[in-house]
Amino acid sequence: MDHNLQEYADVIRYDEENRGTYELETILKMCQLSAGPVLDAATGTGRIAIPLAQQGYEVVGVDLHQGMLDHAAQKAAELNLDIAWQQADCEDLPWENRFQLVSMVGNAFQHFMTNEAQNRLLQSFHRALKQGGICIFDTRFPLAEEIFQPDELLVDHKYTCADGRLCEVAYQSSYDAVSQIQRYKTVRSYYVNETFDSEDTTYIDLRYTFPQELVRLIEDSGFELLHMWGGWKEQPLTGNSISIVIAARKR
Repeated sequence: MDHNLQEYADVIRYDEENRGTYELETILKMCQLSAGPVLDAATGTGRIAIPLAQQGYEVVGVDLHQGMLDHAAQKAAELNLDIAWQQADCEDLPWENRFQLVSMVGNAFQHFMTNEAQNRLLQSFHRALKQGGICIFDTRFPLAEEIFQPDELLVDHKYTCADGRLCEVAYQSSYDAVSQIQRYKTVRSYYVNETFDSEDTTYIDLRYTFPQELVRLIEDSGFELLHMWGGWKEQPLTGNSISIVIAARKR
């Protein structure tokens, strides 16, 4: 859906709001199990691809959004890193038997909102990986508190933009239990010296997938499930987890 790109239209804002590399330690462990080239799918502005390259790995970053890739390339160039950036649809990656690891972080899996799209994604990962290669990705756990939120706009957090303005971020969401899709409305209000300056509104749809659905999807796509954690600290998955992290090996 076209409105799903709204959140990514402002590349600088996206980069400010999506920092940190809390996934990196676990991804590096998976890299050590399958040494070789790494594909960072839905790479965005290179939040994971860049530190992987800094660790000495050969990395290719792929995204549908060319603006994201351009910003990632600029950041990598400033660090003198040699990373290949390529615009591509993750459901139809242009490689076969090329990579030892495919990573996809930031809950990007939730953008694949039908069974068919999820099938194409995992089959695309399978084709891109060498025999025995590993894919690792995350998705939000369909926790009741997560999907059944109050139907009202609520301020979630605030942060200071690079230009010095204060940004107040508020969310409103509604969940369709049949399609398992949640629509988020995000309103960002900007302030200068505590005086309202402007605001913008974006919408995005995301699918929630249950653990046993993921197990069947992984197995049907030609993978052996290695781990299903309740987060990037590799904690056990429980009914109170807020995240699901999947690591699987190509059979």
